[in-house]
Amino acid sequence: MSIDLEQPGSGASMVDQVIAEHGALDILVANTPGPIIKAALDLTWDEWESAHDLLLRPVVEMMTAAGKAMKDAESGSMVLVSSTWVRQPNPGGVLSAAYRSAQSSFVKLLAGELAPSGVRVNQVLVGATGTERMENIVASKAAAHGTDADHEIAQIVKDIPLGRWGEAKEVGDLIAFLASPVPAFSTASSFVIDGGAIRAAH
Repeated sequence: MSIDLEQPGSGASMVDQVIAEHGALDILVANTPGPIIKAALDLTWDEWESAHDLLLRPVVEMMTAAGKAMKDAESGSMVLVSSTWVRQPNPGGVLSAAYRSAQSSFVKLLAGELAPSGVRVNQVLVGATGTERMENIVASKAAAHGTDADHEIAQIVKDIPLGRWGEAKEVGDLIAFLASPVPAFSTASSFVIDGGAIRAAH
């Protein structure tokens, strides 16, 4: 199944199609791509609206539709894949930080509404991870600073206590764990996977 989540209503439509084909929905992992990296004062309103359609609306649509189905079934687990920029924004990351913060608030409140039905909703805040998105960010920084990718990677990694980027599989393993029945008493929680980069206790 392939759906363009930027189109209004597509998130709910996807959930409906899955339930129609399989009879139920047990797990939903909501993961949307990152918006452009740009200074707040340089952003146009069209860019804000584009980021809204990319980040916030699809998550609300998907998780609302899934939540209704899971509430009726009195079971299910949802995981939102978010970013550590919610807690520690980086320069140029205003669109990501703003809309992912809105996602986080939505997930927290949704979790409370669904908890009496036994449905769990958690989120994962992902730090620097070796993905195509991160490679694009590194390239953008190198171009802006007149450096190269190796230099920018070194600047990022030096602030990570574990001394390296994360791997996509490591993030996937955490998501799979949260979606499984194993952490059955965990809901409305945020799990950071960033190699220790965020120092704040909360």
